[in-house]
Amino acid sequence: MTSTGPRSLTDWLRSRADEELAELLRARPDLAIPAPGDVGTLANRAGIPFSVRRALEELDAFTLTVLSGLALAADRTGPVARAELAAAVPGAPPAALKA
Repeated sequence: MTSTGPRSLTDWLRSRADEELAELLRARPDLAIPAPGDVGTLANRAGIPFSVRRALEELDAFTLTVLSGLALAADRTGPVARAELAAAVPGAPPAALKA
C-alpha cells in the first residue's frame, strides 16, 4: 500500500507555506524561542513531551475528544472521513466536526 501523506512531522512541516509556519510559531511561541535553525529542529522541538503537553493544555474538552477520535483511526493512511470521525465521537454536532 502506498501512502500519499507525509512520512514524518518534518516532512509535513516542509510542505507548509511560509505563512502557515509563521501562524504555527505565533500560536506556539514555545517553539520559536530560541529561533529554530531549520524545519528538522522545529519538528524535534514540537515533538518533545513537554511541548506536546503544553499544546494540549491549550485545548478545550471537545477538541481533545475529536483528537482522541482521530487517534483511534491513526493506524491507517490517508484522511479520516467525517462519518468515521462522527462514529468515533458520538453526539458531536455535525457542524463542529465539519469545522
